Amino acid sequence: MKKTWKKLMTVIMAAIMLLMTATPAFAANDTELYISDKLTLSLYSKETVKNAYFSNTSYIAYLGKGKVSVKSSNPKVATAKAKSQMLEVVAKKPGKTTITVKKGSKSYRCKLTVAKYASPVSSIKIGKTTISGKKFNKNAYIYQKYSKYAGKKVAINVKAKKGWKLLELSYGQRNWKKAKNIKNGSTVRVKGGAGFGVLACMQNTATQQIEFVIVLYK
Repeated sequence: MKKTWKKLMTVIMAAIMLLMTATPAFAANDTELYISDKLTLSLYSKETVKNAYFSNTSYIAYLGKGKVSVKSSNPKVATAKAKSQMLEVVAKKPGKTTITVKKGSKSYRCKLTVAKYASPVSSIKIGKTTISGKKFNKNAYIYQKYSKYAGKKVAINVKAKKGWKLLELSYGQRNWKKAKNIKNGSTVRVKGGAGFGVLACMQNTATQQIEFVIVLYK
């Protein structure tokens, strides 16, 4: 169950990173390179990484086919390497670094900031239960009892903190290979057994930092 959700989270996070922050550096079918010139990543707590489905490893760019070299100016803040035509970055500690990608005769740079995880939600309401955003202050996840909601239809409402906006809201069941996107306020049925989860993707309107929080049922 955890392995499936972790794969699902990786796919969701990578896709959103690419769609929301990357811009094409040059045009050329499967050799096209997509990378943002400026990006902020979250550094999740050890507890979040251990007990939930989050990772401090992010895939922030599509490198395309062809030989590339990748370097981080400050590997103590974040390391970077090319992996399966993607640019893999591992956040280490808060700070700033510049990721440089060289491909052929061209160089591309991304000014990367690693920031401590910060709760982006004021509250999440699922059915009649309102979960305060303070519950997410230290960790990006919270557990709820599946038996309390099993089989019930519940409306899901996410209220963003000031300075944040909701990019995407989705939910998934145990062993699903993909999550289902829904509109804020939509009603869904809690089913499929323990492992049901609700995921909110948020963005800071000032720094463009993308943040995720998840409610898990067990």
